[in-house]
Amino acid sequence: MSITTDPVRFVFPGNQPISACSRLTQIAGLAADLVTRLIVWLERARQRRQLLALSERALLDFGASFADAEKEGGKPFWRS
Repeated sequence: MSITTDPVRFVFPGNQPISACSRLTQIAGLAADLVTRLIVWLERARQRRQLLALSERALLDFGASFADAEKEGGKPFWRS
């Protein structure tokens, strides 16, 4: 199995030829998705830390209990 290359097209075994521009577009899309996911995870972790830092009175102001905050705040950052 070999991958043939020329300046314009890549041909992967069992696949149709893919233009270099198309391949770069795919890679850029994957990179953008990864960055977006990392930003979401960081924001989620920050919000959960803040939620755990709230007082019981502050939680009650928006209808949550300390148990609710612990349940949400205890989740790993990758879980929504």
